[in-house]
Amino acid sequence: ALIVSLHSDNTSEARVPAGVTIAAGSTSATFPITAVNDGAVDGTQTVVITASSDGLRSGTTALRVTDNDARLTLVITPRTFRETAGTIAATGTVTRNTGTGSNLTVTLVSSDTSEATVPRTVVIPAGSTSATFVVSAVNDELIDGPQNVIISASASGLRPASAQVTVTDDDARLTLAITPRTFSEAAGQFGASGTIIRNTDTTNSLTITLRSSDTTEATVPSSVVIPAGATSLTFPIAAVNDNQRDGDRVSTITATAPGLIGATLNVNVTDDD
Repeated sequence: ALIVSLHSDNTSEARVPAGVTIAAGSTSATFPITAVNDGAVDGTQTVVITASSDGLRSGTTALRVTDNDARLTLVITPRTFRETAGTIAATGTVTRNTGTGSNLTVTLVSSDTSEATVPRTVVIPAGSTSATFVVSAVNDELIDGPQNVIISASASGLRPASAQVTVTDDDARLTLAITPRTFSEAAGQFGASGTIIRNTDTTNSLTITLRSSDTTEATVPSSVVIPAGATSLTFPIAAVNDNQRDGDRVSTITATAPGLIGATLNVNVTDDD
């Protein structure tokens, strides 16, 4: 058997065992070379591995250890915004941890351009470590709930970065219809009829909160329930005879429900005093 000593000239990049034995009857032996992640932005490093044994000429070989510490980081603020937030819904900041001697072009990608878009590229200028860009919201007019979008940033020779944003939906809404829109204060408990409509899934019932802005002229139930399987429900609007000469009055009827955009309509209550 032959005992061979091993040596790495840069153990901060690559390490080898202290030695390896070539067994009797064999001409070679294998050994592991362990790469070391040094956490330093130092580029590709050359490491020389030397094998030596008494009475024999030493052998050397050079290997290259590529760097994986040159990277981008990406921060987006805010991380959640509505799909109606427009062309400047959020701001992204991409940062490099490498030298700043030259411009760096960073490629940007959105995983779902039907929800959020970004510029194709942004340039970190020479002398700077970071650059900002806008994230634009897209109003898709679909009832699709909150959508998660991954924004990715990449550049040649650097590890890429990504961040998630959530685009909330504004298309789930209520619609309100009232007939007639004008009625006398003497019209009684059924001065008008209101119909509230939802455009969302009908698997479950939906409780709607109703409010009149002037209950001395018109009142509505405090709440109504659209039953499961239905998209709408009708409710009464009662006229209130206040026995005062106050002329025609306007009352705003409002319908709201959790997670949906509410609806409002005005009614005109004419005076009979």
